[in-house]
Amino acid sequence: MKKKVLMAGLIDPGKNDAGKIHFYELANAFKANGNDVDLIVPGNNLGNLKCKADTIFHLPLTYRENMFNIFLLSFLQIVYYFFISSDEYDFVYIRFRLFPCFFIKLINKIKRLRTEIYAEQAGWVEKEIEIQKGNLLIKIIGKNIQIIDAFFADKVIVMTKGIKERLIKNRIKRSKIYVAENGTNTDHFYPFTPQERKNLKNKLLNTDKTILGFTGNLSKWQGIEQLIYAYKKIREENNDLLLLIIGSGIYRDELITVINDNDLSDSVIFRENADYSEINKWMNITDIAFAPKIKELDGITSPLKLRDYAASGNAVISTDIAGIREFAEFGWLKTYNPDNTDELIETIRELIQNKDIIENMSKKSREYALKYFSWNKIADAISSFR
Repeated sequence: MKKKVLMAGLIDPGKNDAGKIHFYELANAFKANGNDVDLIVPGNNLGNLKCKADTIFHLPLTYRENMFNIFLLSFLQIVYYFFISSDEYDFVYIRFRLFPCFFIKLINKIKRLRTEIYAEQAGWVEKEIEIQKGNLLIKIIGKNIQIIDAFFADKVIVMTKGIKERLIKNRIKRSKIYVAENGTNTDHFYPFTPQERKNLKNKLLNTDKTILGFTGNLSKWQGIEQLIYAYKKIREENNDLLLLIIGSGIYRDELITVINDNDLSDSVIFRENADYSEINKWMNITDIAFAPKIKELDGITSPLKLRDYAASGNAVISTDIAGIREFAEFGWLKTYNPDNTDELIETIRELIQNKDIIENMSKKSREYALKYFSWNKIADAISSFR
């Protein structure tokens, strides 16, 4: 049944990070499923990832990663909702930041609207603040803001079962929580032929070496430093390797220091960013793709990159934590204990010494992505949730 959806998110329209990609791809999927979709987003730069929404309402500020800017954008988001909202909208879908659901609920009551409120919660704020060494007060505030937001929502869309269980422990009704993991665009991300991959590797990097690759945000919880140490060790016995890191973030300078201190600057290729339109090419020249996470994210992460890697037909190595390990049994993903760098080294060694394993994993990853990671299926499940 066709619905009219209003989506509001404090994402950076000019930056192709996981938050924006998730938000826009979900909007496109709602639209592809026959719904009408409007957006409220910061700024006016859509970047090179296009959104097919019917109407995009741009807030008069661009996004900046600081609390004053986020607070101001949250306030403007609520003001825009007050003037835009009507009973034409079946539900408003809000990507969690600060207190939007409380105020949306209040506006609905004032205007006597029947519009349902869907709150999307992609992580667990308390744990994210702890990882970034935030103080106890900030952790308590962050946790309670998230719980209050879920309380005032009619439906809560979470990325993992672990987030759902944490909300239930904090007295959020089980019946209104739905687990919708990340998806991927299997038309945008797809595998090239072996010859195309070989030609592209020579064109982009002028090499035929085996490439270990990471794509994504450079933050503490990614576990990239451990990957660098493992790469250093494995390269001592096999120098026919390159490590490709594509991404930006607050941890970038520290990672560059780690690379330089370990004399790896000649074999680690660092690209600050790649256009969304080009990222599939870089994934296709990657022989083994990595989605490392630290153990503190156990049960509260659903990596977008994992799905993109699979759609591109990559063999994948990731961390043995809940939310990731469940895919290992399907043959396209291998996991390692995040506390054990030797286990990561051995997993890499197994793959680079057995190209048939990589080829088999690559085939299975694409098949799995086509069957289970479609954004359209995820959007349909969300809009049908009752």
